[in-house]
Amino acid sequence: MTSEPAKGDKRRVRQGANRARYDIEALHEVLDACPIGHVSFMHEGWPQSVSTAIARIDDHLYLHGHPKSRLYSALVRGERVCVSVCRVDALVKARSAFHCSMNYRSAVVFAGGDQQ
Repeated sequence: MTSEPAKGDKRRVRQGANRARYDIEALHEVLDACPIGHVSFMHEGWPQSVSTAIARIDDHLYLHGHPKSRLYSALVRGERVCVSVCRVDALVKARSAFHCSMNYRSAVVFAGGDQQ
């Protein structure tokens, strides 16, 4: 298992940190289980989030979209983007609404700028 990122690193999980995993196999499992990713980036000073089909092949993440879209324009310019995915595995029901929860796996992948 890969060691936890240093304190202050944006990749470090803060809530429920004891359940976080940082190894590449865990990342691949989550990405492979999620056909839709939410890609976030900045466009003309405004934050954007686009839901799109994703696919992982080896260590590459492929995004579906039109080459002339705002998203692809940002990628071509090398701007920073992040892709987030979440897979709900189970809903945990309880007698009290305060104790209901869900079991899920999620990941955020950063790219662009100095992150390549």
